[in-house]
Amino acid sequence: EIDGYSLSALSTLYELEAGDTRPFKNILIKENIRKSEYIPVIEVGEGKEFSRINDAVAAVRAMRRDRGEAGRVTIEVSAGTYTEQVLLDIPYITLKAAEPEHRPVISFYYAIAYLYYSAAADKYYDEDYAVAKTKKGPVAEWGPSCRITAEHVKVSDIIVKNSFNCELTEAEFDDGCEPAKSYEYPDTNGKQARDTRGYDVMLKAATERAAAIAVTGDHCELYNCDFISSQDTFYTNCKASVKNCYIEGNVDYVFGGGDVVFEDCTLAWHGYSDTASGGYISANKNPDKSSAGHVFKNCVITNSKYYPDNKFTPGHWGRNWGGECTRAAFINTKMADVDVPGGWVKMNGGLDISELYVTGVTDCNGSNVDDMPFNPNGKR
Repeated sequence: EIDGYSLSALSTLYELEAGDTRPFKNILIKENIRKSEYIPVIEVGEGKEFSRINDAVAAVRAMRRDRGEAGRVTIEVSAGTYTEQVLLDIPYITLKAAEPEHRPVISFYYAIAYLYYSAAADKYYDEDYAVAKTKKGPVAEWGPSCRITAEHVKVSDIIVKNSFNCELTEAEFDDGCEPAKSYEYPDTNGKQARDTRGYDVMLKAATERAAAIAVTGDHCELYNCDFISSQDTFYTNCKASVKNCYIEGNVDYVFGGGDVVFEDCTLAWHGYSDTASGGYISANKNPDKSSAGHVFKNCVITNSKYYPDNKFTPGHWGRNWGGECTRAAFINTKMADVDVPGGWVKMNGGLDISELYVTGVTDCNGSNVDDMPFNPNGKR
């Protein structure tokens, strides 16, 4: 240690792949984090104490805090784009925009079945691996741009985007993104190479499972946020409340289990640049019948506000991902310039254990269409 800084773990090693004769290696010098006193509000942004959200979260980990709400810390994020896989793994923290009218963007680019220098052994981002650039690895949990693993986390006025199905970024190029081989990842499906600038990543053939957010901590609250991707945008395995949020995707774009209420939210079709193809809003999966599943209350279904020129068709309310019980409820849903979704589609398991509840549907002409047979094989 020198003046509070140390070499990272990988920087203390010097290993070369067979045939690699480079006389140098990348190293990472990290500031040591020490225990500190409680501060109720910390700031992130240009000219602030922290320039990265993850650094601010690390500082909260080191605080001496009271338990519960008395020890809650608010991280205020200034406007700008933060290219990082954010991990919120400590309870009782709030992540919010410093100015709600200028919402910051969390953007990252991980997707399933691709390899990255920065993916560590646990299949999540690690700055040490990103700097070392010695080998590439796959990612876990659909590569979310933001992971919430702790309980009692609040997030408000933040835009969270997985750029994989939206645009190629320089950060993705720099991280060496390439399709995995079959022996490196079990589900490669002949993935597309992404090594050419200008490649249209919104083609249907280019689509890959790439989450914007994954929430596995209970009692979390998300308010007035946007979540953007194409396939598998919003992963749930928790008890959580999502209110006044915008969620964009095309296939299974709200997926997972638990008890999650989406209230006053906008559900938008992301679409594709080359072909109009339907998708699925909910792909629920629960291990037993004790979970309520996905409940959408007073929501609007519409077209993408970010990519309005993409092509799409109405798609379906959802499909059963599997488990002992699949449940989704759409209560008082309005269509805005799009047609009413189709039915409930089989994916895994029988439709007889899939429960789709739809009531109070209003089409884009203002007509009530509540009498449509959405799931004749299951429960409605």
